[in-house]
Amino acid sequence: MLAAAQRLAGDRPLAEPGLAREARKLFPACPLIVETDLPFALLEPFRAHLRGNPHAAGEIYQRLSRSRSTGLHYTPLALARLLLGELVEPRPLRWLDPACGCGVFGLVLREICRRQGDLPPQAFWAGDVDRAALQVFEASWRAGGSREADPQLEPPLLQDALSPFEELPPSWREGFDRVVMNPPFSNGVEEGGPDRETRSLLRSRFRTARGPFDLHVPFVERALELLKPGGRLGVILPDKWLSASFGQSLREYLADQAVIHSLHHFPQGRLFGGAALGALLLVAEKRCAAESGPVAQVFQRRDDLVETAAHQVEHGEWKELAREGWGPLLQKDRRRLLPRRPIARLGDDRPVRASLSVGEYYALPLHEQEELPQGLPLLSSGAIDPWRSHWGRRPLRIRGRDWTRPVLHPATLTEARREQAATHRVLVANMSRRLEALAIGPGEGIGVVNVIQVPCKGEDEAQLLCAWLNSPAVDRWMRLWYDPLRMNGQLSLTRSMVSRIPLPPDDPDVRQALLVLGLRLRERPDHGPALRELEALCDRAMERLVSGEGGAA
Repeated sequence: MLAAAQRLAGDRPLAEPGLAREARKLFPACPLIVETDLPFALLEPFRAHLRGNPHAAGEIYQRLSRSRSTGLHYTPLALARLLLGELVEPRPLRWLDPACGCGVFGLVLREICRRQGDLPPQAFWAGDVDRAALQVFEASWRAGGSREADPQLEPPLLQDALSPFEELPPSWREGFDRVVMNPPFSNGVEEGGPDRETRSLLRSRFRTARGPFDLHVPFVERALELLKPGGRLGVILPDKWLSASFGQSLREYLADQAVIHSLHHFPQGRLFGGAALGALLLVAEKRCAAESGPVAQVFQRRDDLVETAAHQVEHGEWKELAREGWGPLLQKDRRRLLPRRPIARLGDDRPVRASLSVGEYYALPLHEQEELPQGLPLLSSGAIDPWRSHWGRRPLRIRGRDWTRPVLHPATLTEARREQAATHRVLVANMSRRLEALAIGPGEGIGVVNVIQVPCKGEDEAQLLCAWLNSPAVDRWMRLWYDPLRMNGQLSLTRSMVSRIPLPPDDPDVRQALLVLGLRLRERPDHGPALRELEALCDRAMERLVSGEGGAA
């Protein structure tokens, strides 16, 4: 099928067997299926189908590539049309797609030019590191024929867009009016992502490539380098960099070098078929001067592109929140949860730690409590609900097997871990749909590697803090800042994220009320009146923090 897609614009018959069978799998609705399995019998119907649908060859190639390419999420046709619709203007434009794949943006630009008919001349440059995808692009372009309104397509280049700037083609270094792209999303952890040496090179080459960055980050920086002043970037990106620490340098770079015009957010996570991935479209203009830009439009959309909500973001807000994160800018009512002055945070006066290191988690011997009655209970996130431990009540999946009452021998722990286990702490579960905290005392347990622990000075402080962390007010605060980091609705917490949670107001009455409610809910976690009282108390407390009353740093 790949060979067919590459040769469809030619006249050579194909020799690959099984073409009809593969066609049925990949294109069940395509009118090319015939009873015979001979490639030559399929070639002409397939070519006819391609003439009517220039995107067909690219769609086939992308389906075949998806299973072997990590971090590549090919552009849905409707998404390309939405993005280019914001970028086309009635004036001559130089376009570039530096990660073009099978050329969907170039083909959609041709669609628009043909439909409007009277656009001034458009010229389109493209490049990619995938030679076969470039061949598919050229074949698809030829199969669509030629019309007077078509943009001028420069020969697509086998080119790494992240090469040193001086090694890029001279035609690229002249600058463009539009850069449009869907760059790879992969990182150094995923199979197929950049290796350590490549990441080191990119860090030396791009100022935005900091921390455990995803590959799309330097692509955005390079795109802005290739734009003329006043030129516009249209890009498809995952949404996690809005909140992730590795995205800070990119957010600051965009706030400094560009003016954001629009952002379309797709939070449902199924825009790219089977990939559970929140995504966004970003349209930004390369700055001509230091003046303020226009108000940006932010849209929430379903995966079928239907708009569900919209609001505006002032230019200064992008710069103001670039360091901490742009997650709040996705919310229309963000101002009621954004502090008006610095506030005290959970990590300001205590170390927020992982319960175990990865090495400890896999090296320490595990036992069932029946084998080691004096062992220290080991709690996974699945054992933690607000105010309640499920250890010993239901099986826990740890290190690839189910455990009923998993324990560690205290003697196998380091002295530092034994000291931690001998203190009052609050354990915070990971990969949950809401914030879930459990207060534990000395010797009552230790969390697995992804359970975050917050040390406390005594039982009262632990119960007070547990009540605050389990409140809807704090959960809403976490959602405001970190919703883009959710995977399948679950939030992957880091120590940094927990450290940034606001402390409750420094008011004795508020803290005493939190302690009383925490103790009541420890005994009856589902007690409705106490839960409602906690919600009202913490809502008022959070409003005080946001307004600048109490809890100032």
